[in-house]
Amino acid sequence: MSIIRLGNTNREMNSHELVELISQKVPPEVQIDELRNTYPNGVVRGDQFSIGSLSGEAGQSLKIDINPRSPYFMKGQDFNGASGIGGIVKILMEGRGMRLPEIKELFGNYLDDSPRFVRDEQSEPPIINRSLRQQINLNTHLIPNICI
Repeated sequence: MSIIRLGNTNREMNSHELVELISQKVPPEVQIDELRNTYPNGVVRGDQFSIGSLSGEAGQSLKIDINPRSPYFMKGQDFNGASGIGGIVKILMEGRGMRLPEIKELFGNYLDDSPRFVRDEQSEPPIINRSLRQQINLNTHLIPNICI
């Protein structure tokens, strides 16, 4: 049993916690895109992504749930070999031969907890037609235009 003192911010995350964090923080559509890129021979039918096996050949032996609302999202079982998939990390490890640090780097922008601010490039101020602009100062009387 390990004891973690409250307020200890120097603690490193273990691999299980990192895998959970990736599964939670990376948007479902990004995970599905990575699944499709990893296994281009896969076929989508409804909420199931089917491939032959973790090797990536075409087939229907391995079915992976791609419904983001499902508790089994990105999980599946190979019917023939009983190999299981437990999330996007396992998919990338098995299908692309990636290691956990590489996967962490791939999804690093989703894992950063610091707030991000997206700013557009500074745009030019709108060009104002100077002949149409009224000069108003403290001494200007504003009289509405009344047509009779």
